[in-house]
Amino acid sequence: MKKALWIALCSASLCLVPTMAAFADPYGPGASFGGSYISDGFGYYQQPANPQPPADTNTVEYQLPFTVLYTVDYCGISDPGPITEKTDLGTMPNQMYRYIDDLDANTYHVRKDNRDVYIPKTAGYLTNTIKLPQGLDIRAKLVTNAISYLGSLYTFGGSDGASGFDCSGFVMTCYNSIGVSIPRSTKEQVKQGTAIDVSQIRPGDLIFYGAAEDSVNHVAMYIGGGMVIHSKNTGNGVCVDPYSMRQDAPFRIVNILGDQN
Repeated sequence: MKKALWIALCSASLCLVPTMAAFADPYGPGASFGGSYISDGFGYYQQPANPQPPADTNTVEYQLPFTVLYTVDYCGISDPGPITEKTDLGTMPNQMYRYIDDLDANTYHVRKDNRDVYIPKTAGYLTNTIKLPQGLDIRAKLVTNAISYLGSLYTFGGSDGASGFDCSGFVMTCYNSIGVSIPRSTKEQVKQGTAIDVSQIRPGDLIFYGAAEDSVNHVAMYIGGGMVIHSKNTGNGVCVDPYSMRQDAPFRIVNILGDQN
């Protein structure tokens, strides 16, 4: 695990990826994305078990603060480390990485957990926009502000871009950036706003994971397209993942901004 993992053989339509053992689950065995395992050794789940957000419609392009790599395929990540057993060593569709430059003709150099990692160009494409529902204002600003921290360091107890974030410090900082104050801890954040159903979720809403209100252990921000941004853990930092990244359904989804677009 401490050695850089690199999968060099990629075809035009498919990147080979590590086995399940390489994709260490940050939340415990068998709890990454829910649903059933695929049988071809990629180590991803075929169908998420959780109810899914509604598909985005009438989307438009919103400007991002920098260029990102947007993934469309499964590929291995070359990560010189230091990495942990929780570090994701592969990509899946619809993830984002902060683009730095091209390592060579075949490889992107991106930022992850405040360190340099390398991803085959067959994994995706570069863009400086994100598709969000048309007519968003404060919610679009919140999401793009959150993405501006993509690739930042995970630091337990952290709440700023310089020294790093934990999950609750990250969402607190993002909301502060649009002039909205929320508490520091997940146990207090989960009590804010209005609890909503997944069918009502909009970009900028918060998703809390855990068995009960007094045992909530993680928070992420919905950014549309079935994806969230969060400060995940040591090894991954601020990153984009599927909404259904855990086998258990979110404990609560909270709308902090009310009817504001």
